[in-house]
Parts: sequence; C-alpha cells; structure tokens
Amino acid sequence: MARTNLTKAKRALIGMKLPEQEHGNNGKIIEGVLIQHGYDLNPNKGTDLSDVEVKSRSIDATSAQTVGSMSKDNIMATPYDSSSIKEKFQTQFRVKYRKDIATGENVIISAEEYDFSIDTIQDRMRAAYEHGRQQIIQYITQGQEVPDYISGAGQCGYWERTKKGNCWEFRMTTSTMTAFENIAKVNENPLFELEAA
Repeated sequence: MARTNLTKAKRALIGMKLPEQEHGNNGKIIEGVLIQHGYDLNPNKGTDLSDVEVKSRSIDATSAQTVGSMSKDNIMATPYDSSSIKEKFQTQFRVKYRKDIATGENVIISAEEYDFSIDTIQDRMRAAYEHGRQQIIQYITQGQEVPDYISGAGQCGYWERTKKGNCWEFRMTTSTMTAFENIAKVNENPLFELEAA
C-alpha cells in the first residue's frame, strides 16, 4: 500500500517560525499546518495520519523522547506486536526546529520521514517493551506498587509513569533516537506516493 506523500507538508514547514515550546503548542501548530494543506489528521487513538506518526522537537532539547503512553492494565494485557507503541513507531514524520541566534525565534530546519519498521529497530523496541511489561506484571502479581520508572540494562527504551498516575509513557533517550534515525532515514526516492487530498 502506498504511503502518504508529505512533500507539500515539507515545503510548508521548512523555514516556518514557531513560538517558545509550552505544553505541546508547537506540535499543535504543526498539525494545523498539515490540516491546512489537506492532510486528514486522526483525532483519536492511533497514528496522527493513516500510516504516519507526526513528531516535533527542538534539536537543542536533551530530555527523553516519548513514543506513546498506555494504561497499566493495557500494558499488562497487550504484547508489543499488538500495541499502540509499535503502531506509533513504524513510520514517523519528524519535524525539527532550532532557535535562530540572531533573532531568538524558533525556526523549522527539517521535516523528514523515518522508517522505523525494519527488524533491526523493531527487535530492540520489542525487547525493551516486553522487558518493562513483564516487570509490571510481576509487580502486580506480587501485590507490589509499580515504580515510576521501569527500565533494564541495555534496553533502548523505558517506561515512566505520567502525572495521570495510572498511565506510563514509553520513552527513549535522545542518543538512542538519533541512532535509530540514522538507521531508518528514508531516502528521497518516492516511497511516499499518495498526495494529500
């Protein structure tokens, strides 16, 4: 099946100015641009577009990056291959911006597709997800409180409890994400064949 063509989105976004990041405002602005250019964004659970997850980030940010979140019960009941985490980490459209030293404004400098579906990446994601999932199951079956952070040595990602309390985010360090991007960067040949409506 042909994937969404994001050429129009790239043209519209590169060079665009953004305000200071606050409570996900820049992600919402970028989604608005996609809608203006005919892309059908999904307001419900699942990927932002029919087959692509949209992410935005300052290239100067150092905090861990979130793939997605799930409730404790959902994590326990859902193997990686049936999870929303896997769904969101297949193809991503990653929009990056940086602060212009001269003007102090945030400017989008890149907007690119990454194909994370290859086995090299998915095997590592599955291992990290399932490692944390099994720990959560073990804590619950032993009647213990699930800790706020669940990770394992050598794993590419970890679980972190959100402020909502009963949900955990699957996260990874910026260095891990960069390594995955280097493996997965989509070439400029036309993998993304369908234009937005």
